[in-house]
Amino acid sequence: MEDKPVVHVLTRDEFDLKLLDVKGTQKQMMQDIQDLMNVAVAYAADPKCNDFTFGTKLYKAIAKGLDRKKVLGTFVKFGGAEWDKDGADGGQFKKDRNSTPDLDGCGQAVNAWWNFEKKGEAKIWDAEAFLLRTTKSVNHHGSKKHFKHTDAEQIALDALVYAAHNEGFKINVPEDKYQKPEAPTMAIPDWRNQVEEEVQIAA
Repeated sequence: MEDKPVVHVLTRDEFDLKLLDVKGTQKQMMQDIQDLMNVAVAYAADPKCNDFTFGTKLYKAIAKGLDRKKVLGTFVKFGGAEWDKDGADGGQFKKDRNSTPDLDGCGQAVNAWWNFEKKGEAKIWDAEAFLLRTTKSVNHHGSKKHFKHTDAEQIALDALVYAAHNEGFKINVPEDKYQKPEAPTMAIPDWRNQVEEEVQIAA
């Protein structure tokens, strides 16, 4: 089954002109931005393009007074993108390998960028990615250094690292600073001394 072709309603030059022309009432500006968001997601979703520069241009062009974070979040969610703060010219969007663009979802009114809520959708659990990030961090910090967590969090993290180590993964095992206290010891009395003392008292 082949993917249906993505129809691009604006060329790169037309997109740039529309971007410069975003103005008017706030309501009109919001709709203009949504129209451009749909175009940006379409270019990101097109396997022939995988072009994230449209989203980058749109995000950087947002005027003060509008919620830029919602524009960023919307493109990340529907464009299958992630923000690279170290990218050229102060940052840029790039493809998120663990996410897929959703062109149809972006075009739905309920998903308009101004409705974006960061906490609206939980991330899908990816055990492999989590383990890779954790082991990378542990190996980076070294075996004798610890993350800045509460004691309970650190113990849980250490348990995860030990489990990975026990499964045969090459991973630095953190130094155990949460050793259980040694059981108290009690001296065993010398019964011979006790008998001698009792004999002396009796005499």
